[in-house]
Amino acid sequence: MTRMNTILLAGLLLLFAAAPARAQQDAARDSGSVTGQAHHALKGAGRGIKSGAKSAGSKIHHALKTAGNKTKTALKRATGDTVSHKAHKPGGINKVARDVSGAFKRTGRHAKASLKQASGRTHKVLKHTGRDVKSDLKRQSTDTAPRY
Repeated sequence: MTRMNTILLAGLLLLFAAAPARAQQDAARDSGSVTGQAHHALKGAGRGIKSGAKSAGSKIHHALKTAGNKTKTALKRATGDTVSHKAHKPGGINKVARDVSGAFKRTGRHAKASLKQASGRTHKVLKHTGRDVKSDLKRQSTDTAPRY
């Protein structure tokens, strides 16, 4: 019976010791605190940048896809659609279409890689800026805190 009481008491002590630590962690991200406001502002800015990048990528993809389809349609009309003929051999319009498609894919890959690199650089700068702001706030709060 004594062992059970000891285990129960130890569990209750751990529970009560963990509660203040959790409250402090929540207070750091509370929207009323300076750190919390900075956190929410940076999070909102990051989401805005990400949304803008996705929108730009979507527009580029749509434009490239439309241009590719128009090019293929124009080539088919100029040379005649050879896909339906029984004596059709690979090449001709299909080869041109594949080459055009490959060129657009290369261009798209390059555009996407450039966008990813730029977003990576932006993320790195924002991350370092956020860390600097956070460390400055911590330093200021410890400097101005009353000492007992």
